[in-house]
Amino acid sequence: MDDRKLHTLLTVASAGSLNAAAEQLHCSQSAVTQIMNAIEKELGFTVFRRTNRGVILTAEGSTIMPYVTTASQALSELQEAAETIAAGKKTPLRVGTYSSISIALMPGIISAFHKQFPGASFEIVVGADELPSLLENGKIHVLLIDEARKAGASWFPVLEDHIYAVAPASFRLGERQSITLEKLKEYPVIINPLDLFPQGTQQLKDAPDVTSVMTADSLPQLRMAARELGIALLPELSLRAETIPENIDLLELDPPVSRTIGICLPDKPLPIAKKFAAFLRENAETLLTL
Repeated sequence: MDDRKLHTLLTVASAGSLNAAAEQLHCSQSAVTQIMNAIEKELGFTVFRRTNRGVILTAEGSTIMPYVTTASQALSELQEAAETIAAGKKTPLRVGTYSSISIALMPGIISAFHKQFPGASFEIVVGADELPSLLENGKIHVLLIDEARKAGASWFPVLEDHIYAVAPASFRLGERQSITLEKLKEYPVIINPLDLFPQGTQQLKDAPDVTSVMTADSLPQLRMAARELGIALLPELSLRAETIPENIDLLELDPPVSRTIGICLPDKPLPIAKKFAAFLRENAETLLTL
């Protein structure tokens, strides 16, 4: 029995229905049914009893599930060991992410992860629009990226990254705590077409006075705002990665706007990638303090 069949068995057992398992496996219900039929034919007995409410393990199915779990874990460990031997060294976890996240989050994340997994090594690949294709092509093992660019077979949200209006102090908005998008249109704005912020922020590209900066780096927008060229929109993680000039005021957006940062895994992630994803999910509430 191969890894795909083992994984399907475990997914159906945990999901409780073929339809729910198909959603988790990103395939059709008929595909799951075909795999299950092949498994039961190979084993020589029925693993699940189909009901109107889903599937239930048969007595025979309950007997073999501990062995299925053990076999799946053993195959993952075998894959990791084989990759280590083939490479002649430890396989580094290649993480694709943005420049802001690599500066503001990754140092703390790596330090905390090493406490649980001292032997782990990392390669950080910084980019933007090209990152999803790198994951799909196997060039990187995991993405830590916003939801708009998610890719791969699995997506797990871990952090809300709030968006701020970065205004020159000379615009005299410092007494405000927040500003609406409509109000922003009354001022020169600096936008980055690469930013895929949700909730209507893209409407600012139609504002009367727009400076467009196509870059994966937040620093040009911040420096332009400091030179009083307009108001920029920047995520909190980008602001954490930069030194904020003294002549800048930060305002929240009304209503609040944020982007969801999450982790993407490919269809067959490395064991260390799965451990990294689990670590981020378990520590989601404290990532900014690591």
